[in-house]
Amino acid sequence: MPLPAGCLLTNSSINPTDEQSKEGIADLRKSLAMQPRNSALWFRLYMAERYTDKEQALIDLKQAAQAEQDNALPNYLLAHIDFEQTAFRNNAANTSSDDLHAKYPGLSDADAKQRLNHDLANSLAVSDKKLAESGLLSTEEGNEAPTCYVPTYRPPVPGWLSEAWSYIYEDSEELFIMVSNLREMARDLTGYMTVAAINGDMPETLRAGHDTITMGMKMMGNWSMQEKGHGDSTFITELVGAAIESIGYRSMIESVKDYGDPAMAQMLQSEFDNYRTQESAWQNLLRDQLKELTYANY
Repeated sequence: MPLPAGCLLTNSSINPTDEQSKEGIADLRKSLAMQPRNSALWFRLYMAERYTDKEQALIDLKQAAQAEQDNALPNYLLAHIDFEQTAFRNNAANTSSDDLHAKYPGLSDADAKQRLNHDLANSLAVSDKKLAESGLLSTEEGNEAPTCYVPTYRPPVPGWLSEAWSYIYEDSEELFIMVSNLREMARDLTGYMTVAAINGDMPETLRAGHDTITMGMKMMGNWSMQEKGHGDSTFITELVGAAIESIGYRSMIESVKDYGDPAMAQMLQSEFDNYRTQESAWQNLLRDQLKELTYANY
């Protein structure tokens, strides 16, 4: 009978090439044979195998998304995998001022950004567009889910072991990298919005912008103060979600203003201003929640 699957991933996340980790992955698959609809197990398998077998890890992640359609996160990560393979990430928002001036000497920052974005629009391959469309569809599928959280498998253990077991399973560095990948995807979507606007496809710019904003809002829990425990990954997910939502608004507004309709950009700016007022109140509540949780664990 296989061992409890969650503990086997500890070694896998630390050193994915050692023998213990390989045995852990094998035992995890045995556990999945008995629990094929356990999304958290598929997700932990994805986190381990993405270091050793990217193709298999992608299959694992798709299984996690199918096993629990109420959770947006697996679909968001699938979207990131698509977007990171495209040239949309080579947009002006992802390019430093030094790199811009090295590429376009003699131009101002604004002109260099405009030039880079136009060059990007003219250089995209068919594969870039197909991958981006696949990524947007995965994002939209995630946006339909009611929740967004990191699936965590915790096998049944005695109560006195539960705190230690939680510590074993939570790898804050891994989780931060994972949700930070979604922030990178939001910046890749900036390139997609800009190119769509340059090509005169304003509906597609707005589609990508609102998809990004909805993803950020989903990660934030739709303004709700979600219940958290010690070492909970929800804080990281919420804070990165707030950053993603801001990226979505700023990128959409800039694309519409520079290449489309300034009046529409002004309307979107008013919407963004209202969002920032609400976000400020939300952050204060989040800060209070974190303070209370910290004091409770002294």
